Amino acid sequence: MTLSFTHHFTTDLAVPIERHSLEGFLVSGDRQALTLSVTVRREDEPVCPTSAAAYVLRADGTDVWCECSIDGDTIACALPLEAAAVPGPVTVLVRAGLEDSLTTVLVCDLQALRGPDGETVLPAEQVPSLEELLARLDALDDLEEAADHARTVSAQVDGKAAAVVLTTEIGESCACVPEKDTPLLPIAEIALTQDGEGTPSVSNIRPLRAVERLTVTVGGTAYEAALPSPCWGGTVSWPDGTVTHRWARAVLDGTEEAVQSGNGYVYLSKGLTDAKSGGKGYCSHYSYKLWSGIGITGGRVVYLPSGMTADAWKAYLAEQYAAGTPVTMVYELASPVTEAADLPALYAAAGEQTLTHDGNGTLAVTYHADLATLFSAIWARLDALEA
Repeated sequence: MTLSFTHHFTTDLAVPIERHSLEGFLVSGDRQALTLSVTVRREDEPVCPTSAAAYVLRADGTDVWCECSIDGDTIACALPLEAAAVPGPVTVLVRAGLEDSLTTVLVCDLQALRGPDGETVLPAEQVPSLEELLARLDALDDLEEAADHARTVSAQVDGKAAAVVLTTEIGESCACVPEKDTPLLPIAEIALTQDGEGTPSVSNIRPLRAVERLTVTVGGTAYEAALPSPCWGGTVSWPDGTVTHRWARAVLDGTEEAVQSGNGYVYLSKGLTDAKSGGKGYCSHYSYKLWSGIGITGGRVVYLPSGMTADAWKAYLAEQYAAGTPVTMVYELASPVTEAADLPALYAAAGEQTLTHDGNGTLAVTYHADLATLFSAIWARLDALEA
């Protein structure tokens, strides 16, 4: 049968909350709404919520936020069409604002079925991921904030439904609970490595190093990716199979054409027209700062060698190059450069696992969620919040 009426419940906050199972079905496309109402009491005394909202947790891991009305000690919510858009088990969670805290006052389970028109998915505008829901339950100041932060999860991996795909927060490492043997698709930020400490100078040479091979560790398994070219700073993306370079290197060897201005600045012609105007940079032998250190302007390297002519400085550059310690600059590109990369496939083991990489930067990973584990985490979090 189709549920198209009101179910009423009474919740006593003085006793543990009961989880209700409703007989019957929600049917996608049914225009007659199911309304749930709950009267809130504490030891038979009425409790009047100051705010309320409901979440419909669907079979694919998505949720739909529902607006509620309040009449004294009673909360009512009419489930929207999106509640039945995904066939399978549906859990409705009603939360109330009580004395400056959020409290779950109703949990009920029922089934959603495909309608006679064959419709299985309706366009949902309020579909945060399960991870976002967990974070939101832990951090909400009021229930209206839920509507402002709701969004649709758009990631898709290997043709699976986007709604069961989660992306972790960005960090030096990231933990996930994926389905076993499903793809893991990290996006790793690569940062330049500069050896040594302190300000670079001719007496404190600090070599610069790129990433040529990136190792990603999943739990205890290491995967090595050979990059198509050295990365001095950028992004390695498993979802796209690409490396995006945001920084580039220039090596000074003393053969460059040089011009010295009347105030002593030496301009070396290097053709660095891809450098970002006013962009940041690093240097192995000098502080990178235009006009007060070494820098790039108009595609040329500029430096003020104290007490040295242009020829004398070029001779020093040639000596350093011959000695295997060339003066090296890494500069920010005006436009990123992306190239295809042959990246190894990463697959999930069972259970929670942590990803790291050795590229001196952060990462995030997109993965197929183990929904059973994540739903268990939701209930555990709710129990902790309301303890």
